This record gives sequence, C-alpha cells and structure tokens, in this order.
Amino acid sequence: MEGDRPSDIVIACADPLTQSIVARRQRWEEHVRPRHPEVADQVKAVLATLEAPDYIVSDVDNPDGLNYYRFAVLPPPYHRLYLKVVLTFQQFGSNVVGDVITAYPTGRIARGEVQRWP
Repeated sequence: MEGDRPSDIVIACADPLTQSIVARRQRWEEHVRPRHPEVADQVKAVLATLEAPDYIVSDVDNPDGLNYYRFAVLPPPYHRLYLKVVLTFQQFGSNVVGDVITAYPTGRIARGEVQRWP
C-alpha cells in the first residue's frame, strides 16, 4: 500500500467489518479485464459487493483470503447470478489491507466456504 499513487488504485473502500480494501490497477488490467471481461467495466458493482455484500465467506484455498458475494448486482445477462470478489489480506505495518485478486459472476457460493458475515 505504501507508495501507491491514486492512479494505481481502481477501488479503495471499507467493508462491513471495517476492513480496508483496495483493487490495484495493475491486477485489474492484467487479470480481471482479460480473464473476466464481463466484470472489467463493472467497477461500481465490485465496489457495491465489497461495501454491502450479501455474504462474506472464508476462501477454501487461501487461509488469508475472504470471498464477497452479492446477488443480482451485475447487468444482464449476469443479473441472476452472484458477483464473487476474491480478496487476500496482508499486514502493512499496523494495518491489514484486503487486496482484490479477482471478480467474476457465479451461480452459487462455492462448496466448503464458511460464512463469516453476516
């Protein structure tokens, strides 16, 4: 987080647990945009999912990760799906910051994920 310029950040917000979250432009451009083009221009939907998710669940593959789900936040034809935003959390000095790893539509909450919020 140190050294990040405002132009390096696509999203900066806090979730319902008051955790700081960022989506970095480099990750957005190199991963989200090419692999999940249906979400590439949906920054407002990703922000809404992070700030007001339906569910926050543990990540099955990453013990430092959480997944945020919000239903029906994307436009058609994805409007009947969840938007899943995957984060990993890291310590920066005395601050813990969540980094957006990816975001994509999905029909269900993944098997094995444990609900953390609400």
